[in-house]
Amino acid sequence: MESAYSGFVGRSTELTALAECAVQCAAGVPWLVVVEGEAGIGKTALVRQALTAMQEFEQWWAGCDAGEKDYRFGVVGQLLHRVPRAELQDYSMLQRVVDAASAPEVGSQVLRLLGTLEERRPIVLVVDDIQWIDEESMAVLRFLVRRWWTERILIVVTNRTAPAGTALAREQAAGVTGPKRLLKGVEHATVLSLDGLGREEVEALARTKGTAELSAQAAERLISFTGGHPLYLQSLFSQASPRALADPRSSLPVPGSLAAVVRQILAGLGEDSRSLVEALAVLNAQVPLGVAAQVAQIPDAAAALGPALALGLLEWWPDIPSTPVRLRHALQRDAVYEAILPTRRRQLHRAAAPMVDVGASWAHRVAAADHADAALADELQAEAQRQAAVGRAARAATLLLWSADLSEQLPVREGRILTAVTQLLQASDYERGFALESAIEQCAPSAARSSVLGRLAFGRGAYAMAEDLLTTAVAQAGRAGDTKTAALALAWLGGVHVWQNRGADALPPLCQALEIGPPDPQFVGYAEYLWVLASEWVDGAGDTFRGFEARHPNLPADSEAVPLEDSSLLRARSIARGAMGYLRGATEDLVTLTGRQRDGHVADVRATDYFMLASHQYWSGQWEEALISAERALGLAATNGPLSGQAPGQAVAAMVAAGQGRWQAAERHCRASAEAARDSAVFADIVYPAFATAVLAQARGEREGMFRALQPIHDGPQVGSVFSWRLIWMPLFAEGQISVGDVEEAAHTLVRIKELDVPSLRVGIRWLEGLVAEGRRDLEAAESCYREGIALPAARDDMPLHRAFIEHAYGRLLAESGRRDVATEHLRAARSRYDALGAVPFSQRLDDMLAAGGSSSTRQGSRGALAELTDRERAVAHLAAQGLTNQEIAKELYVSAKTVEYHLGHVYTKLDLRSRRQLRTVMAPAG
Repeated sequence: MESAYSGFVGRSTELTALAECAVQCAAGVPWLVVVEGEAGIGKTALVRQALTAMQEFEQWWAGCDAGEKDYRFGVVGQLLHRVPRAELQDYSMLQRVVDAASAPEVGSQVLRLLGTLEERRPIVLVVDDIQWIDEESMAVLRFLVRRWWTERILIVVTNRTAPAGTALAREQAAGVTGPKRLLKGVEHATVLSLDGLGREEVEALARTKGTAELSAQAAERLISFTGGHPLYLQSLFSQASPRALADPRSSLPVPGSLAAVVRQILAGLGEDSRSLVEALAVLNAQVPLGVAAQVAQIPDAAAALGPALALGLLEWWPDIPSTPVRLRHALQRDAVYEAILPTRRRQLHRAAAPMVDVGASWAHRVAAADHADAALADELQAEAQRQAAVGRAARAATLLLWSADLSEQLPVREGRILTAVTQLLQASDYERGFALESAIEQCAPSAARSSVLGRLAFGRGAYAMAEDLLTTAVAQAGRAGDTKTAALALAWLGGVHVWQNRGADALPPLCQALEIGPPDPQFVGYAEYLWVLASEWVDGAGDTFRGFEARHPNLPADSEAVPLEDSSLLRARSIARGAMGYLRGATEDLVTLTGRQRDGHVADVRATDYFMLASHQYWSGQWEEALISAERALGLAATNGPLSGQAPGQAVAAMVAAGQGRWQAAERHCRASAEAARDSAVFADIVYPAFATAVLAQARGEREGMFRALQPIHDGPQVGSVFSWRLIWMPLFAEGQISVGDVEEAAHTLVRIKELDVPSLRVGIRWLEGLVAEGRRDLEAAESCYREGIALPAARDDMPLHRAFIEHAYGRLLAESGRRDVATEHLRAARSRYDALGAVPFSQRLDDMLAAGGSSSTRQGSRGALAELTDRERAVAHLAAQGLTNQEIAKELYVSAKTVEYHLGHVYTKLDLRSRRQLRTVMAPAG
């Protein structure tokens, strides 16, 4: 490539830092480097220079563009363009990133692909101008840097910072834009902030540009004039004579800004060269020289190219047959574009439209229009509808906004603006919605206007304002007979109420939304999800479940038989089933939903799906599976950023770790859950760290701790998740009440538990009734309760831990009454159940009881050894023991095969094993 980058000077400190990161990466420590600075300061040049020393790395490069932010996975697609098609055959989503794909699933396949390729050579991924990255690609990058472990991957991104004092600078400082979202929580990361060049660097740069040797005084004067800005300096070197630059006594015969210098350079070019540069500014892309020449309408492109190259305006790739060419820097492009006369600019856009692909041609056609154009506006609207139909909400919104600009009638224009913002808000893109808020406020009063402003108020946390506006929108839509807008406003209004835990207020608008709303599966799934939550809080689990089934009588009970387009209903039904205690059905719904998410059939992926799945799996006795689901939930919450997924995900991870006797891990997860709940805007999130702490106390045999953890939940407002999760925390609290001597209060709690009418609690209720009877010193009644509970036939939705508890309690009671032979039978049955769960602390306490009674212990050493494994090691070991390959395990856990291999090595070492066959033997009791 021939360009001014060949004259790179200085930046030795930054180059050294990048080289050190590369060395660490090559040794197996993945690294993230952010190079930041103002436009033109030399970020890209620095990275290119650094890459010349990384010859052993496979180098992938992607550039972001402000005009392409609404193309889903655009940057990911650029990076994957460097991969031979044969390498992608095992990665269905990467062969062609489909619109229905979710960022976590695409990220998972990218990570596994990189994990395979980096075994041959380390890989460096460069993302230039990350401030313009599309949201889905940013999510993939966030996924990568939070899931890598030992991969030889170096990610280098450049970020344009805003001038101090601007609104964007304040946003960047607050961490709400740019790579700070990428950096958060990454262990191995470096930020390199670039300033202007120093004196020696300016002198060296002058020498590379053929300028006479500068004195220190002259160099300092140039720094004062330009701030040491490399692009500005190079522009000066192309304009001012070497003598003038070197003579500190001469005045600089150039304008005082970079843009002015570029315009002066442009004015000095010949007509054909200037036309070529202008055409490239309009095209705003790297294109073949012939394409640029045709747009510019010049006869000799090669002759026109030379002068522009010499002055540093362009760069080209002469070794490629099509001779690609582009303007060197965005600042130069902006300056050239602004200097083009309006008539000439429209002419160039008109010429560019047929020379680019269909997607890019829309922008040129819009820019070529010099008056309202109803026909083009209608074409844009039709294209927007096609884009929206395949899930490209951001692109649809952009096209609609262009359509609005070209609309001849004000009502049509306003309608298209409102539809565009509605598209964005349905995709939860509040950032662009907020940017258009003033334009929305200027629209005439309407249901759509009130609805959009209400949703924006909700996104800002102004719930009272959101409620007023959405209520107004419903009324306005009713008077206008606009059922579509009414249904959406009603659903959004219900969401405002649900977010505030106001279930009774949420139900009427949600019911009406479901009654009049469109049959669109996404809308129905969203409204049903909110309705199920609100209905549980008001009408209880039974009426909620029956109401859901009445609205969807044809929805197959078998989760896998549910049509693909109805997948979003699985989320709502799983919540309804779970609240009823139908744990297996709730689990199957979420296993199917999350499986479809991983296969790319469902784009709406939420951390809460995996948290709910983990919870159901825990109480169903699938502890190892619960740990895997919690791991996924935490990975998604960290990737997507919602704190609401952190508190419950950490809680379930704590519960599994506590049950397995991994105390440090359990305590760490409990603390993380409490921290996330404190930061959450949802009051009811406090229930998650509370019941995690209670389960930890239960596993340790500290039942007073159970009482202390859950008393604030019991005494506080019974709203939101506190109400929904009664089937979890109330039995734990009753056990705690009994332990502190509040036997009669526990009996009252038990009455409330029975009123839930939850099948999965049948055995647990008899166990708690027995404990209450023991607390009343009625041992005969206690024995009867235990015996009746044990006699209950095994059911699909049983909680295995409760089965073990009642066997344990009955055996203990029999032993205390002197019937040791019969007691041992039940204690050993309980021991077997604990073993099946991997409930090490409970097994150990039972062993102590058996030993005290003179019975032999059945303790297995492997169970204690398993407690030494970390969460991820445990998950890897469980899947390996099931016979999955490293690649299959990687897919399940959202990691690379190399990470799986790394963790398996630690598992074998800690358990003193050599093969997967031995691992299957060790893991079998927990399976």
